[in-house]
This record gives sequence, C-alpha cells and structure tokens, in this order.
Amino acid sequence: MLAGGGAAAGGGGGAAAGHRSLATEGFTPEQLAEVYDLFTMFDRNSDGRIGRNEFGPMMKTLGLNLTDRELNMFFDRMDDSGDGFIEFHELTEFLQHIARPISLEEELTEAFRFFGPTVGNGTTPSMDSDLDIRRAMITKKSLAKMLADKGEDITEAECGDMIAAATGGLEEIDFRTFQRFVQARVIDV
Repeated sequence: MLAGGGAAAGGGGGAAAGHRSLATEGFTPEQLAEVYDLFTMFDRNSDGRIGRNEFGPMMKTLGLNLTDRELNMFFDRMDDSGDGFIEFHELTEFLQHIARPISLEEELTEAFRFFGPTVGNGTTPSMDSDLDIRRAMITKKSLAKMLADKGEDITEAECGDMIAAATGGLEEIDFRTFQRFVQARVIDV
C-alpha cells in the first residue's frame, strides 16, 4: 500500500524515483503513511506537489505559526529541485533531516544563520548555500532586518547598541563570538 502511495505522490519516474527510495530510509512504514496523508491533505489539486500557497496552511496544521520569512526559508530549504514546489520525497527527506539528532556545532550554525549573517560584500547567503562561517557576520543591519521580519519596530542604531552591549563593544558578531556567547548562556542555565 505504501509503495503505491509513494509512487502516486512522486509523479513520473526518472530521478524522482531515486529520491523516493532514499526518502523512505529512516522512517517506519507507519511514519511514511502519516507523512503521505499530510502531503495529500495539502496537495489540494492532486498534482503531486505542494506550492507556496498550500505550504503555509500545512505548517499551521502542524502547529507552527511562522512569519512569511520563516515560511519562505523552510520552503526554500525543502525544495531541493528548485522548481518552486515541494514533492513528497522532498518533504520526507526534510522531515527526516530535522528529526535526526544534530551536533552542537550544527545547531549553533543553524541558529547563527537565522540572524541573517552577511558575508564580506554585505550579501546574505541563502539558507541552502554553503555559508563560509569564518567570514559571516551578524551586523546591525542584518539583525534589524531579521527583527523587522518578526514584527519588531527597531532601528539599526538600536540593533548596533544591542550588539555592543552583548559583546562588550563589538560592532558585529562573528560565528566564534556567537558560539561563545550562546554556550556561556547555556552553561549559566
């Protein structure tokens, strides 16, 4: 039964079929059936793909009240093919990825990326791209943008003051400083 369901969700053969077999590793048949049920519930037009307009309601059903920025971030991370749609195998692979245990280093890198660090020329790498963690910085501008996306009314100058207060006078936060700052807070708790 599950094999038929997976084939229906994945559409035609080709490369997607290879992805489907990879996506089934790690989840029990019951878990795959639940993911498939979720997928088909929100694939309203039954085209085997979830578009951005179907994605937000799916996240709300899962109990996640995400901002538009967060929805776009998660959608883009799931859409491995870059075609603007999430297919069953992409959703399954993403859910398996977030369900696996991660190292503290990976968790800190994810948290650092959330703040929209910029690289030398002021560009913010996409969540999918390889972030050169050694060159990335959280700036007052990137912090202000992230907070504004969360609905906060805060100026870049105020963000600069926050960074300086948290770091002992620095204007930007590199990954190593972020790592020390977060780990010190975890130890204090």
